[in-house]
Amino acid sequence: MYAAIYGSFKIKSKGYLHGGIIGTLYMVVVAMISLFIQKGNINYKGLLIMLIMALVIGIFSGMIGILLGDRQ
Repeated sequence: MYAAIYGSFKIKSKGYLHGGIIGTLYMVVVAMISLFIQKGNINYKGLLIMLIMALVIGIFSGMIGILLGDRQ
């Protein structure tokens, strides 16, 4: 997730936290768009799995952003 890497790179602290927040916000926006398109058909199990995956990937992306920021 480029946004989590970029955000953590610019902030230069607590990359895991900022990356996780950015990843979760991204997934919430995608879920809301999906709800409007599907008109009420909700797969809660799939939505929860995607939310957890976005959080984990966001955390790792935030850590990568901090490591890239330390190189400069």
